[in-house]
Amino acid sequence: MSDTLPIQIVNKTPYADSDIWFVITGQKQPDMPGGKRFFPWYHLTDAKAGTLEQILPSDEKNGLLDYSINLGTGTDGGKMLLPALDGGARMYFSVKNKLKMKAAGIVGSPYFNNTTPNGWNTNGDNFGTLFDWWEFVNLPMDPKTGFNANLTQVDMVGIPMSLRVDGKDTPGGDVVGFKAGARSKILSQLKHTPGWGSLVIQHGGEDGVAIAPFHGIENGTFSMTYLDPYIDAVWAHYAASGSNRLWAEVETGIFFVGSVDASGNFVFERKGVSDAESPTPEFSKPTTFQVFANQVNAKAGGGIHGSEIQGALAPALNRTVLMSQDHLGVISGTEACKSTMRNSFQPWKGLTNYYAKVVHANAIDGRAYALGNDDNCDGSSFIVSRQPTGATITLEAF
Repeated sequence: MSDTLPIQIVNKTPYADSDIWFVITGQKQPDMPGGKRFFPWYHLTDAKAGTLEQILPSDEKNGLLDYSINLGTGTDGGKMLLPALDGGARMYFSVKNKLKMKAAGIVGSPYFNNTTPNGWNTNGDNFGTLFDWWEFVNLPMDPKTGFNANLTQVDMVGIPMSLRVDGKDTPGGDVVGFKAGARSKILSQLKHTPGWGSLVIQHGGEDGVAIAPFHGIENGTFSMTYLDPYIDAVWAHYAASGSNRLWAEVETGIFFVGSVDASGNFVFERKGVSDAESPTPEFSKPTTFQVFANQVNAKAGGGIHGSEIQGALAPALNRTVLMSQDHLGVISGTEACKSTMRNSFQPWKGLTNYYAKVVHANAIDGRAYALGNDDNCDGSSFIVSRQPTGATITLEAF
């Protein structure tokens, strides 16, 4: 089919193909809430044909949606067709057990999605089931969109994967993700980092998944004030009464300079332009949870540049680099971005986001999506081909 992309699933886990299940859900086109236009959500019904059907509450049997396809019997030796989904989609893999999902209403929309499987809540429906997922947009015949994907660890690490994309515009292919053994290394390194071992959730006496620190805070198993001393130190370092300033080039030649005012707001003013001509992004001092959960948001009125600064400020706080460098990496390829990636994760008095640090350390070329806006400065596992011919997703050896 012209609107599908051939993909190969390679299973290198300790489990047989017959023990692996997968589910694909997504939209053919994205919602436009501003225009009050919403579109259906679909699930894959036949992996060999790449066919989809709409998600409906009537699909529930015994209160659950059963959309899982077995890797051993539902594919041709791992070969399948990935359907065209332009509104964002996920492919979930689970081991031994099918994922438990239900139909979920969407605010303002007449359509239904599936509930998101939760691997960090010990009281959740899927606790004890080893699973993971990757995200994609697929319009293989559209040269403006093509195939876009990322392997996300923003929430958790369950089954590290690698993704190879082949295309006419990517001769030789491009690969992101993890190498064999990354799972064992990530879990072990976290358990041997003081204060971070609680993020490795066990089930039946065995390691299950590693969860992001903000989920640990939600579970009550990780310190909700862990990063507070560093956040306080950054706000004091850039106090307006002092001489330190934080620079951000948001577009070529457009600079903002930030300092913390007497009210405790980190204020960024455009260099050489009065406030009347350009919005002034302001950020309240965040909590540890807000930093780890990527909720360091500009106050109302910050404009597009507030979003650009936020996309660099939150990752920089996670990497604890804001007192070793006085610039934010925003524009890929600039020296600020190169420096940001060179200096990633510089522990301050022993504090940093070790979950993200460990994930990046075990990723191919250090590229991973271990926290929100991790694509800042091209440091994530995002991969794209505008003229794709195929892809290989590998469930790596543990």
